[in-house]
Amino acid sequence: MEPPELSPDVLAALPPEVAALVRWLVDENSRLRAEVAALKERLNQNSSNSSKPPSSDPLSKKPAPPKGPSGKRRGGQPGHQRHRRPLRQPTSIMAVVPEACADCGCLLLGQDPHPQCRQVVELPTLAPAVTEYRIHRLTCMQCAATTRAPVPLEARHEYGPRLQALLALLSGEYRLSKRKAEALCAGVLGIDISTGQICALEQDTAVLVQPVVAEAQAYVQQPPVNVDETGWKEGKQRCWLWVAATRLVAVFAIHSARSRAAFHCLMGPQPDQVVTSDRYGAYSHLPPERRQLCWAHLRRDFQAMIDRDNAGRAIGDDLLRQADVLLGHWKRVRDGTLSRWAFQTEILPVLRSPPTWNSSFSCAR
Repeated sequence: MEPPELSPDVLAALPPEVAALVRWLVDENSRLRAEVAALKERLNQNSSNSSKPPSSDPLSKKPAPPKGPSGKRRGGQPGHQRHRRPLRQPTSIMAVVPEACADCGCLLLGQDPHPQCRQVVELPTLAPAVTEYRIHRLTCMQCAATTRAPVPLEARHEYGPRLQALLALLSGEYRLSKRKAEALCAGVLGIDISTGQICALEQDTAVLVQPVVAEAQAYVQQPPVNVDETGWKEGKQRCWLWVAATRLVAVFAIHSARSRAAFHCLMGPQPDQVVTSDRYGAYSHLPPERRQLCWAHLRRDFQAMIDRDNAGRAIGDDLLRQADVLLGHWKRVRDGTLSRWAFQTEILPVLRSPPTWNSSFSCAR
């Protein structure tokens, strides 16, 4: 409930000390109400009205009521597409032939032209393939000088390229720790390798794939791109993981700062394409025609306006409703049921529709 307004005549009729106290109380009440509203807004933040991840949402105080039996049988329902395991090219074939009739016991002869096939997939016996290079040194019969054969390129490293690629995959893509990768090599592959050697092989792999990374980074600087950043820990140092994602290629980069300089390292000093991002200040230098605010963040902003439950609630409710209409049409464009030309026609009512909130408020559309 809003406090009543005091007219100047009422204040003028009061003693000066009392009028000053009333003015101070009114100002203090306004300040405290604004502070309480800000604290409530922070307390009510979740993944639907802020940038907080869903994992930070508190558990519901009231558990969901248990669902009653649906009356359906367990397993696949009628109309469910059946998934069959494809038959593989067999590495060995075992013929299982009945010897006698199951009814009378007579000897059975011949072959079934269409036998039932049951395949069993098994891992092969894993044993490391060790190639030993014996570098010979021979003595010249004429001058008595000794010459040793040069070490082949593939013998200059203790571990082969396939093992090196596997270790990079385990620690990079599958996020295994160095000790777990070491244990897997010893227990499954029968290869003894130290954690320090795994780190060295990872660094060698990073050097080898650098041309591919450079090509991917050059590619993401051309088509429309989505850019984002999140906290990252590199050893004991606080870093930031940046990503630039297009329809075909995504590039990740670890930078020590969350700044415009880090953005330029990823996207170049002057991006020429449309960049989709959140409201973080590192993107504020982009011109409006080259920047698209992330719709997920915009919808959270609209939901936050609704959750504040103040005069801006009607604005947030209208914006969220219009965003749902707009994104509903865009989903049809992505799945191929609506052309881009038809999409532009469908959203004209959204662009031209008047706001439903009070005329005393305005909002840029």
